[in-house]
Amino acid sequence: MGIVDQFVTPLALFLGANNVAIGFLNFVRSSFVSIMQIYSAGITTRLKSRKKFIMFCVLAAALLWLPTYLVPFLFGSWRIPLFIALFTLNN
Repeated sequence: MGIVDQFVTPLALFLGANNVAIGFLNFVRSSFVSIMQIYSAGITTRLKSRKKFIMFCVLAAALLWLPTYLVPFLFGSWRIPLFIALFTLNN
């Protein structure tokens, strides 16, 4: 569990998410993380370096926070689905 996980549900509620969207947010994130753990060993083997893989993932996660910050201001009715997608990819 990351440091921002405790703030995700209040942010989603602020954006207008209902109970189903909150449940879907938690389900999709947990499922995605579990599936990626299966594939990460193969990816690390192909790259021949855990450091490269970790650096890529950290950079990608940091860059994905930028559009996540803009979700409440720019995306209107697509706020909740976009927030779920960005948060899932960020993890």
